[in-house]
Amino acid sequence: MAHVAAVAQPAAHLACAAEEDAANGLLATVFEDVTGRVPFSVSEGSTASEAAQLEVYPNPFNPATTIRYTLPEVARVTLVIYDVLGRAVATLVAGEQAAGAHHVAFDGSGLSSGVYLYRLEAGSEVVSGKMLLLK
Repeated sequence: MAHVAAVAQPAAHLACAAEEDAANGLLATVFEDVTGRVPFSVSEGSTASEAAQLEVYPNPFNPATTIRYTLPEVARVTLVIYDVLGRAVATLVAGEQAAGAHHVAFDGSGLSSGVYLYRLEAGSEVVSGKMLLLK
C-alpha cells in the first residue's frame, strides 16, 4: 500500500513516470500535473492503519475489473481512473462513505487496451496505482 503526500487538484491532467524493480515491485510512481498545478507522488511504506487498503482484481483485466478498498474511518471519497496521458476516463466514486469494505466495478469495454491509473482519495489519504486492460 502506498502513502501519498498530496494536494488535491480537480480537473488535473497528469503525466506519470514509474520506477519498477522486477524482484520487489513498484518502487515509486511520480505524477505531475501538466497544467502547472502542484504535483503529487507515491512512495511505498505506509501501513494499513495509515491509508485506505485497495485491491484491483483481476489485473490485468478484460473488459471489467473490481476495485475493492477498505476505509479506516468515514471519509469523503473520490475514485478516478486516468489514461497514461493523465486524462480522467471515469469517475467511479465521489461522495462520503462509511468506514469498512467497499467495492466498485470498472468496465473498460469502451477503452483501448493499455495501462490505466487509479487514484483513490479518502479524506487526507491518497492511494494510486496502475491496472492493465488487455483486449
